[in-house]
Amino acid sequence: MAPPAGFGAVDRLDATNGFRGMKFGADSTAGLTLYQDRGALKLYTKSGEALKIGPVILEQVVYYFLDGKLYGVGLFTNDGQDSQLLLRIATFAWGTPAQDGPDGSNLFWSGRQANARFSFNTAGGQGELFISSNAMQQAFLDYVAKSVYDGAKEL
Repeated sequence: MAPPAGFGAVDRLDATNGFRGMKFGADSTAGLTLYQDRGALKLYTKSGEALKIGPVILEQVVYYFLDGKLYGVGLFTNDGQDSQLLLRIATFAWGTPAQDGPDGSNLFWSGRQANARFSFNTAGGQGELFISSNAMQQAFLDYVAKSVYDGAKEL
């Protein structure tokens, strides 16, 4: 089945520029519960979150806030069948992904506003679809670099 108009192209990823009505860059954590505090990076979950995307049963949905702004969303599966279906849904929505690595376990969609990465653990069947903001990417990389430096000082 061919995707309907507006599907099957990375432009749809840009048009959404977030997840389930939350736009990247938003600063509201209303209705969210702190899951992990990593300093400038805080991870949240949503009570009563619909843990389904079409036929896919999700293990968890995690909202990533960097310096108080929504940076990305992680959709996690714990079953090979659900992981493969999630990949098919993403491909149907955004088109054919680019591949990274020889085993094809990391697939990417790169838009002008947003990007997505699908990772798959072939041994355990777990999958992750991470959707994030391009505008906030450098700030995230700076956060990671500083965190690594700070961690190295502890050794």
